[in-house]
Amino acid sequence: MRNKLTIAGLSLLAAIALACGSGPSVDEAGGTADAAGAKKPAEPKTVQLGQKLAVNSAGVKATYAVSKAEIRTKDQYGITPQNGAWLLVFLRVDVSEGEAFTCACDLQLVQKDGKVHEWGTGGLQNRPDFNATQVKTGQHADGYVVFDVPKAAIAGSKVQLKVPNLFGDSAYGYWAVKVRP
Repeated sequence: MRNKLTIAGLSLLAAIALACGSGPSVDEAGGTADAAGAKKPAEPKTVQLGQKLAVNSAGVKATYAVSKAEIRTKDQYGITPQNGAWLLVFLRVDVSEGEAFTCACDLQLVQKDGKVHEWGTGGLQNRPDFNATQVKTGQHADGYVVFDVPKAAIAGSKVQLKVPNLFGDSAYGYWAVKVRP
């Protein structure tokens, strides 16, 4: 009896797993796309620094905005970045519905040639860093995120918003990097 229940349970789980990947896709107009006319999913959009990217996923509605890009080649103590320059960007997250865990790890710097850099530390020079935190409806979090990169890699790069969820990391968009003089 126990073997039959185990086999039945495993069969049910396999059927559910197969069904999860077989639902209809949604095209850009909001209708379902059939196999013959299936469209490739839209690429994440690129916006200018200061503009907002909206996230609506897993019960969370939030906006993310990256602004105030700056380059630093040493900090107030004379310490220099390992890779040549610190790129500092200011991140603000506003949650309008639900609850989200936010951290600097939501951002990556993507060079013009496609090389990806994770956030790092250093060069803040008394600026507030973006702390990992839980943000609820009506709340916001903000602060600077730092990338330690070669100075030449900054031109033409983009800051990518990539929010993790149960189904993987979803790229929501990019901010084109323009550094103020």
